[in-house]
Amino acid sequence: MGNLADIVLMLNAECNMHCNHCYVPYAGNRSQKEAVTIIKQLRAKGHKVIVAGAEVLLNPLYLKAYQAAEQNYLLTNGLLLNKTPSLFDELKKHGITDIVLSLHFGIEKKLASVPDRIISGVAREASKRGFNVRMTSMLTPDNYDDVLGMCQKAIDYGAKVLKFNNFVNSGRGKRHDDYALASEQIQAIFGRSLSQK
Repeated sequence: MGNLADIVLMLNAECNMHCNHCYVPYAGNRSQKEAVTIIKQLRAKGHKVIVAGAEVLLNPLYLKAYQAAEQNYLLTNGLLLNKTPSLFDELKKHGITDIVLSLHFGIEKKLASVPDRIISGVAREASKRGFNVRMTSMLTPDNYDDVLGMCQKAIDYGAKVLKFNNFVNSGRGKRHDDYALASEQIQAIFGRSLSQK
């Protein structure tokens, strides 16, 4: 859309989890109507709008904002899809083709994030229903040495993509500098991955 900046529009700060590493510093919840209005205004000016939030499925009306932004992917912690499978139909109805799930292999308990057994079930169900499943995972000093194992698990769960994230020193994450990788650990990841190709 030209040289204009992409804009990330946060819909909500509300979440059904309280993960230790959450980097979302945003506070507040927009109404679905307000979000759609802002998206239309920004797009009319030529901006690409990226819709995000803490857990947007807490208010399924937010899916209209994804439609307005013509965004086909949604990041979720998976709990509501696990509890209410009819939400998969709502996602399809609103043009969502890709579901992005966070799975923090081996450190879910430490991070107080959603357990592997729930994420793996949601990923398999999403894949079975025709969604493209993508996963994100944070690498920390506690799990960085098993990148290839994580990749294999993601494939087994039906994910097409696994993206590794750095620790972000923001939000609740500010209290956990110990989650950050040292430069030698980062180098070890690349060295090990390349040698096992």
